[in-house]
Amino acid sequence: MMKYFSVLALTCFTLFACKSTPDLPDYGEVNIPGAYTNQLGNEVSGSDLEGKVIVADFIFTHCPSICIPMAGQMKRIQNEYSKNDNLHLVSFSIDPENDTVERLRWYADKIGANNDQWWFLRADMTQIRAASDEFKVFQEADADAPGGFNHQSWFVLIDENGHMRGSFDGTNADEVGELMEAIDQLL
Repeated sequence: MMKYFSVLALTCFTLFACKSTPDLPDYGEVNIPGAYTNQLGNEVSGSDLEGKVIVADFIFTHCPSICIPMAGQMKRIQNEYSKNDNLHLVSFSIDPENDTVERLRWYADKIGANNDQWWFLRADMTQIRAASDEFKVFQEADADAPGGFNHQSWFVLIDENGHMRGSFDGTNADEVGELMEAIDQLL
């Protein structure tokens, strides 16, 4: 009887001591195509993010509408996980013509981004379109839209294995709270 109890106790301890597999949907692998330049002028690519949990969005720095609350919510995530090197935030510019490295640096400084944890990336529009397609986030130039661009406010969550685990409305504080719960499951 004691031997049975010891085996049962050891099995229970093993099950609860190990990190469980997150109960999040898996929408498949995401590849970050090509190379980008960040706000510091450094060339970066998807391989620089391997093994990290990533939250990505698509913005432009002169956006007069949804990018403002999105930046605030991304900053909220940065503040919550500032001491966690396993989380990286990535904002792709959908207006690389105007969002120069200098402009991205100014924007990052203005909103208080930690340049080690939160990258603002630019590349040519062909590559940005490929990235938005890969992340399943709509964006397009639109002269009738505020600031000249129409885009979704999704924060896309990618796990450490490069799999998309969800999309959350970056303008909605409650959904960003759900995103942070999902991040907790992955970290």
